[in-house]
Amino acid sequence: MINLNLNPQDKLPQADIERGLDYLLLDGVCSQSMSSLTSSAFLIAYALMFHASNIVIGILTAIPFLANLMQLVSTWIIENIHKRKIVSVVSSFLGRVALFFIALTPIFFHNYEIIALLLFVTILNIFGALSNGAFNSWMKDFVPEKIRGRYFAKRSRISVSVATLLSILAAIYIDGLFIGTLNESLIQKYSVLFMAAFILGIIGIIFLSKIPEPKMNSNGKFHIKDLTRPFADQGFKKLLIFMFVWSFAYNLSTPFFVVYMLKRLALSIIF
Repeated sequence: MINLNLNPQDKLPQADIERGLDYLLLDGVCSQSMSSLTSSAFLIAYALMFHASNIVIGILTAIPFLANLMQLVSTWIIENIHKRKIVSVVSSFLGRVALFFIALTPIFFHNYEIIALLLFVTILNIFGALSNGAFNSWMKDFVPEKIRGRYFAKRSRISVSVATLLSILAAIYIDGLFIGTLNESLIQKYSVLFMAAFILGIIGIIFLSKIPEPKMNSNGKFHIKDLTRPFADQGFKKLLIFMFVWSFAYNLSTPFFVVYMLKRLALSIIF
C-alpha cells in the first residue's frame, strides 16, 4: 500500500532509515526500468510508427532537457513549503500517468498520435523534473553521509543491470522473437511496452512513498543569487562549459542515429 504520511519527521529511528534504504533501492530498480522502456530507441521507434518527421524526433529528444528547467521551480516550491516528499511523490505520479495515455495513444488519439505523443512526453518530463529537484534534496538529508557514495553506487549498479536486461527482453519482444508474439502488430507491442513502463513507474512510486523524510534545514527564503553563487568557482565554470559542449555534440546526432539504424540500415530494435 502507499504510505499516505507524506509529512517530514523530526527524527528518524535507525530502523526506519534502514527500511527506507531498502525501499529506495526498489524504487531505483522500478524507476530505472521504467526509464529504459520509455526513452531513446523505444520512444523514437514508437514515434516512427506514426510517421514522425525528423523535426518531431528532434523535439522529442529536446523535451527532457528543456523540462529540466522545471527543477528551478521545484527548488522554489520546496524552499517555501519544506515538504520534499510530497512534491516528489505527487509530481512523479502526475508525470507517470502520462505513460498510460502514451501507451493507449493509438486508441484514444487516432489521427492525432504525434500531437498526443508530444503532449504526454512533455507532461512526463516536466513533472519528472519537478520530482527530481525535490528528490535530490530529500535524499541528501535521508541517506547517511558516511554511506551515501557507496549506497548510491550500489543502487545504480543494480538498477542499471536490471534495466539493461529488461531492455533486451523488451527488444526481443518487439522483434517477435518470443513464441506467440510474431503475429502481434508493432503498434500493439509498443503499447504493451509503455503500459508495462507505466506499471513499473507506479510500483516505484509506492516504494518511494514508503521512504521517510527528515525535516528540512532551511530559512525558507529563495534568492536568485543562490543560483549564481556556484559560478564564482572557476573550476565549476570550466566543468559547465565542457559538459555543455559534450552534451551538445552528443545529443545533436544520437536521436537521428537511432532513426538511421531503423530506417536506412533496416536493423531490428534489438540492435
